[in-house]
Amino acid sequence: MILFIFYILYQLGLAPLLTYLKINPPPLIQNIPETLGGLLMLITTIIIIIIIVMFLLILGVGYLVFTGWKHRKQVALPLKLIITFILGVITFILAGSISILIKIPIIPIFLATTIIWVVLRLISSHIGSAKNYVSLEEAVEIVKSLHIKLTGSPSVEIVEAELQPSDNTWLIRIGDLEYRVDASSGDVVKWGRSSRV
Repeated sequence: MILFIFYILYQLGLAPLLTYLKINPPPLIQNIPETLGGLLMLITTIIIIIIIVMFLLILGVGYLVFTGWKHRKQVALPLKLIITFILGVITFILAGSISILIKIPIIPIFLATTIIWVVLRLISSHIGSAKNYVSLEEAVEIVKSLHIKLTGSPSVEIVEAELQPSDNTWLIRIGDLEYRVDASSGDVVKWGRSSRV
């Protein structure tokens, strides 16, 4: 700071006087603009690196929290990144509040991550159980085409069709054959002889 003040004074008034007296200032004072430019570049680089590391840390914690959402695979990638960032910010805000009570490092972020993860898991469990992605009619059409391929019989008579909430599948019986269709993907996950008489 003293060198900077001396440099300003040197440029404003001392330079002509020192030149007249044939006195050369030390090279450090002459190179202050280059020194300050290099220092400013170093500080800017360090700040940019800190911002990038913080952003990646927020995204990492946000993604860890987002794994609590059961249906995250159905979310589009751009929306996933936005949700991940928001969850990371919320987690760090909650961790800041918890750190007022718990002074041990890392414990507040661990607790905040766990709390938000559990909340997301509970919410997604309730939302997922109430929503079916494949309707009964679609499941019946899928099973009919498979049944015709397996048996070669063009006549298809549905005996029973119901949703099994325990494993989120449609149970469809045709004659003595039983088919299970995943209600979220529409895939036939099991077929065979019916266990019911």
